[in-house]
Amino acid sequence: MKWFNVTLLSLALLLALGSTLFYLYPVHGFWILVSNLGSTEFYMVFLPIAYHVLPRIEALGLALALLTATTVTGVLKDVFKLPRPPEHQWIVREEGYGFPSGHSTGSSAFWGYLSLYKPIAPLIAFTAVMVVAVSVSKLMLGVHYPRDVAGGVVVGVVVASLSYVAVRVLSFRGLVALALAIGVLGLALYSVGFGRFEPPSVLLGVVLGELVGSRFNLVYKPGWAFGVIGSIVALALGVPALMVKGEAPVASLTLMMLAGFLAVLAPRAAYRVRGGFGEKTSGG
Repeated sequence: MKWFNVTLLSLALLLALGSTLFYLYPVHGFWILVSNLGSTEFYMVFLPIAYHVLPRIEALGLALALLTATTVTGVLKDVFKLPRPPEHQWIVREEGYGFPSGHSTGSSAFWGYLSLYKPIAPLIAFTAVMVVAVSVSKLMLGVHYPRDVAGGVVVGVVVASLSYVAVRVLSFRGLVALALAIGVLGLALYSVGFGRFEPPSVLLGVVLGELVGSRFNLVYKPGWAFGVIGSIVALALGVPALMVKGEAPVASLTLMMLAGFLAVLAPRAAYRVRGGFGEKTSGG
């Protein structure tokens, strides 16, 4: 699609120019905006859209890449326990340890997987600019050291590559089993003090959504417009989950899992209601 390629290249150019300009002449508002392109809320919006555009097995591969990478990041933070820069350097408030950067990891895993799946020049260029810009934003905001963002990029690229290989060598059922195992392992590690519960709980919700989808033949590729329904559901459940995670972790975990579950099924159910019966994607 020519318009898609032109859009990607235009966005990459604008982001590269803006990042260069505001690196030389720092404007904190710009870097806060760029940092948000690697936030949890960003993926609540864009992962469901991408999920329902991609073929079914590739969609699960993308979710596996992002959520496994962020699960690994949380564990590594608690293993190494490397500090962030001194708080007087922070432009925005952050919590937790510094290494590796979750924003860098997520951007590298999400966009890296998409570039592996569809290695066209505009997407590769956009991916490179996005990962660099998000990583630099964390340095400009004073909340990470270079080692943190470099480590995050390495983790994201490695996990995206392994997820891409898994999609190529495993059946859909095998990929579901792998995602289930990683989700359970992530929550088990959290229960003993390593990592966060959000990524593995969402991954388990996605897996459950795929299992229920298979049972009721909800295995369509409804497209980006229906994917927006998944984004709305993810935000409606995910944002409250993040708000109460400190006071009610069990409720937050449940909401996260439900967000992943409904982000998979709600768009497909809406597509079926609209009469889109019988259109299946690869991997069903």
